[in-house]
Amino acid sequence: LRAHDGLPARLQFGGGPRALLRGIEVDAAAPLDLDPGDVLVIDGALRILVVDEERAERLWYLGADLIDSTDAVWRQAGDLVVRADREPTALIWSGEEFTPLVLRTDAQPGSARVMVEELRPVGDAPARYGESMGRSAAPDSAQFDDVAGVWRIVPPAPHDRSAGDLVELVVDWEGDVAQLRADGVVIGDRFWDGLTWRIDVTELAPGADLTLHIAPIASHSVIDLDASVRERVDAAGRLGAVIRVDRVVSSRWTSER
Repeated sequence: LRAHDGLPARLQFGGGPRALLRGIEVDAAAPLDLDPGDVLVIDGALRILVVDEERAERLWYLGADLIDSTDAVWRQAGDLVVRADREPTALIWSGEEFTPLVLRTDAQPGSARVMVEELRPVGDAPARYGESMGRSAAPDSAQFDDVAGVWRIVPPAPHDRSAGDLVELVVDWEGDVAQLRADGVVIGDRFWDGLTWRIDVTELAPGADLTLHIAPIASHSVIDLDASVRERVDAAGRLGAVIRVDRVVSSRWTSER
């Protein structure tokens, strides 16, 4: 049962069932206010766990197992598998409480900063590249290339990969629109929302020439933005840059159960 922040979860049962709350018998025919972490057991058969909104977003339901994990979890060949770039902190529900889920891996997950080289600075951002029905249009290819700055991603040292590894570039950047190109071909693009950009590059050839292309954004740009992002643009006047790039390898961790 998911409780909204600041509001108790209230339950009331008809029929006079036997109810245990925190191991103490309570009157379930009267309204019961439950807090996150409470477990209510009805007639020894129905068990209700109350969680807050933050934990609810992390829960994975896998058959009879309830897992609390910020990383992806699935079942494979009877085992629980977590994909993570560092030792996971997953928890499993025991029936009474969440306990650590013991996991192991023989792979080499991790992350490393990737160097970038500026090949061309960004140009001037227009107020609009065009419009349709009063809304600003995205730049076409020629408009984008005319103003976009270009950065080359310096290939990191070779990394021994294991079966099932996920390799991503995590890009922290500022601007209007960004593209990742491999040997000159666009393999990913994104409008800026102030968040980092994760790009799956698992299947890319190791020797591919990777470049980031970023069109700038300016305080006069007619674009709908989140208020916090708009504040960053207005404070700087113009934004168009690569802040940081990391290569992240996430591996499979298997439960020891």
